[in-house]
Amino acid sequence: MRNKILILILCGLAARLAIAEHSPLLPRPQQIRYGAGSLSLRQVHIEFSSTPSSDDQFAAEQLRRFLKEHGGIEASIGSQSDAGVGATRIVLEREGSADEPLGLPGETPGPASREAYDLIVTGQRVRIHARSSAGIFYGVQTLRQLVEREGVQAVVPEVEIHDWPSLAYRGTMLDISHGPLREKRKLSASLTSLHAGRRTSITSTAKTASSLMAILF
Repeated sequence: MRNKILILILCGLAARLAIAEHSPLLPRPQQIRYGAGSLSLRQVHIEFSSTPSSDDQFAAEQLRRFLKEHGGIEASIGSQSDAGVGATRIVLEREGSADEPLGLPGETPGPASREAYDLIVTGQRVRIHARSSAGIFYGVQTLRQLVEREGVQAVVPEVEIHDWPSLAYRGTMLDISHGPLREKRKLSASLTSLHAGRRTSITSTAKTASSLMAILF
């Protein structure tokens, strides 16, 4: 019995050490398991497994810009046939139809959530699989955090991630009943930054901010 407990403890410590060797992921995925190798990002091609929606294209373009800014990693976006020889393929695989980017009535949390995604990095390619464009977007955000080193030395570790929201609906409350009112400029910046990087959310936030300004000022 003691030996079994000791083995479980050692396995847990080994898993924690493996995670500690890599970049921290925020929020931390629900399930994550690292491999022993890594995949080079010297030359990257981003592709879709099906006809992309505008939100899918937005996620791909955001990833391309990030790689460019992260030490000048060149990445192209197109079909599988457009991939150059030796290019690392990042496949965005959405199995569902185009969806609404914001939460809808009847949303559920957990592995079956519309926003859940799987991110798998092997020695040959990166694959992000999701039921919706929202899941693809969240998978891309995690992939960005996985990148280690810069330029021609940039790599992503071999990993298998399964992630989903713990809450079906997330939001924020702005409490203005305590203390002085924030300046209009700071209030607007705070609201906008909550959804920075997502066009539809920014539009929604801007409308919310405008409504609040009309009430407060």
